[in-house]
Amino acid sequence: RDMSGAQVAFAYFSEFLDQFPDSEYAKDAHQRMIYLRNLLAHAEVDIASYYLSRDAHVAAANRARVVVENYSKTPSVPDALAILVESNYKLGLKDAANDSLRVLAMNYPDYRAFDENGNLILEEAIANRDRSWINIMTFGLVDRPNVPPPLQISQPDSGAPKSSNPDTAESTSGPAPKTPWYRRIFG
Repeated sequence: RDMSGAQVAFAYFSEFLDQFPDSEYAKDAHQRMIYLRNLLAHAEVDIASYYLSRDAHVAAANRARVVVENYSKTPSVPDALAILVESNYKLGLKDAANDSLRVLAMNYPDYRAFDENGNLILEEAIANRDRSWINIMTFGLVDRPNVPPPLQISQPDSGAPKSSNPDTAESTSGPAPKTPWYRRIFG
């Protein structure tokens, strides 16, 4: 779906708030901008999910990165981070996948795709293009395709917080070096 109308509306509301910050409609304009920002972020995640379903992992990672970088205060960020983890993992970029997984685990520990051990479980959907004609006509009762097991990505030990108690936490000589993903996401 074309989101250019939402982008234009966001620009108009932004221009309105710049010109009339003390208007009685400023609060309403601000709320509408928040809604539009959430809508745009959700649309980007939907597009990234589509690319991921078509095995276009680079395009999916790029769309998810747009959400993380440009729409960082929206509810779509955890889904975008999960897409980043999955697409980087499938591209063979284990370090980038682990960096995204650390960010997801630290900022959204209750994300729905985490199991009780803290591993990220990603269910891979079966597309209709993978099903035979007989399977489609019998509503999946005959000639079932082989379903790959869910993708399970374990968190690296270095990404998990050791302890929240400052007395028991290990002391370091200086700040930890920042990874490229940390700099891209948090500046």
